[in-house]
Amino acid sequence: MISSKLAATLLYAYPALPDLISNYKRKLKYLYSYECNSREIAANVIYARIFRVGDILENLVALRNAMTSALGFLSKEQREVIEGVYFKCMNKDKLAEKLNVTKSLLRSRKNTALNKLRTYVEIFGFTDKLVIEVFDDERLFIDCAKKVAEAYALSENFKSGGSGDE
Repeated sequence: MISSKLAATLLYAYPALPDLISNYKRKLKYLYSYECNSREIAANVIYARIFRVGDILENLVALRNAMTSALGFLSKEQREVIEGVYFKCMNKDKLAEKLNVTKSLLRSRKNTALNKLRTYVEIFGFTDKLVIEVFDDERLFIDCAKKVAEAYALSENFKSGGSGDE
């Protein structure tokens, strides 16, 4: 199953996926272009690049489609929480106030939505291993993973009774 941390990483990355897909389409177009092929680059090197970029592009499109489908299965309330927390990076206190719910209900909706998304994304064939293998050097996913790691570290600090200043 997709881990909670990786699911959160994918949610933070989701709004940027269309731009990333466009970038990979441009890379692929360039690799097939006369300009690229007229350079003195060995054909097997160009072929390997085409294969890698094509593979990433295919997986990005599949991931975007899986995430879009999974988000469609959420209730309106769960979707509002996911959009606020992950897409708009809203402060949870302000989001709870905006949605007129308690922080505990907000947390419950977020966790339920995250679990649904994890299940649906896995149904579409994505596992932790596949996501990491395909997107291991993609800057968007690295930046989103750092954001998730910082959030989890902060929450662990609160759970352990730390002041948050360590």
